[in-house]
Amino acid sequence: MKVGLIGKRSSGKTLLFEALSGIDAVPQAGLVNLAKVRVKDPHIDKLSEIFKPQKTTYAEFDLMDYNRAHDASDSMLGSANLMARYRELDAIVIVVGVIDDLAFVSSELDDICVEMNISDTLMIEAKIQRMKKAAFDKQEMHLYESILAKLENNEPVDRNSFTKDDMRLLSAFQLFALKPLMVAVNVTEGLISSSANIDLGKHKLPHVLISAEIEKELNSLGEDEKKQYLSEIGLSEGIAGRFIRMLYSTMDLISFYTVGPDEVRAWSITKGSTALTAAGKIHSDIERGFIKASTIGYDEFMKYGDEKKAQAAGAMKSEGKEYVVQHGDIIHFKFNV
Repeated sequence: MKVGLIGKRSSGKTLLFEALSGIDAVPQAGLVNLAKVRVKDPHIDKLSEIFKPQKTTYAEFDLMDYNRAHDASDSMLGSANLMARYRELDAIVIVVGVIDDLAFVSSELDDICVEMNISDTLMIEAKIQRMKKAAFDKQEMHLYESILAKLENNEPVDRNSFTKDDMRLLSAFQLFALKPLMVAVNVTEGLISSSANIDLGKHKLPHVLISAEIEKELNSLGEDEKKQYLSEIGLSEGIAGRFIRMLYSTMDLISFYTVGPDEVRAWSITKGSTALTAAGKIHSDIERGFIKASTIGYDEFMKYGDEKKAQAAGAMKSEGKEYVVQHGDIIHFKFNV
């Protein structure tokens, strides 16, 4: 799962990268700052306390910050080379930096979204022109023309409105319009506890108010000092937890868990995925030889605090491959290959 931070040079996106990853980016070292970010999860912590495994594995995602030091482009998003890199991402976080006035957020977001829209429009227009020079499939042409019409009218393109065949055709373009987008409004300490609403204008995007400056400071403090600092500025937690929850919501991701004496592990899958898909997330052999999935929700499990007690009470359910995995499910897969 590749998540990229984009925004203009003064947005504070590199500071946010450092705050979330705990890694100091090296200025001008290369095109991309890359880190694996652990998804903090209190469920995993509790399960590890109970099972005392040899290994505890949290879900992770790849966080990318694109270095603008060598990019002479005046555009908000950078050169064509950078734009091509952005298209490879699974999700995009638009970072908007604010010093003292939240009113500027919508105008800056307008500029960034216009650039993405123009880039998508040019790509689809070029495809349509190429198709017109040869025999073409009318249904495929209609798909591209319908998307182009939405782009030209600045209308949102709904990923869920397309068939699997449509998405297969569109996957080659890696359109910004089809990617999960969220906005991180990066503010100074003076604004972080503000209750003011963030106006994104016409953009109906998920957003979160953060302070990379504060989170970077928190990384250097002990647990007691963190709690005291957060209390002093009127926050109950740092930005990392809020940022990741919003990211998961934006990407329609949920977590399920596998547990045992060897390992307690969190897995991320798309909401609505089946038990068979979850099995494949772990290993293709488990998916291929799937027999059944024994499941129990995290909250239900915690009532018993022990799998044997939960099983004796009938709380563990035996599910087939079409079972839709729920957020927080603890799953044991039975398979044969």
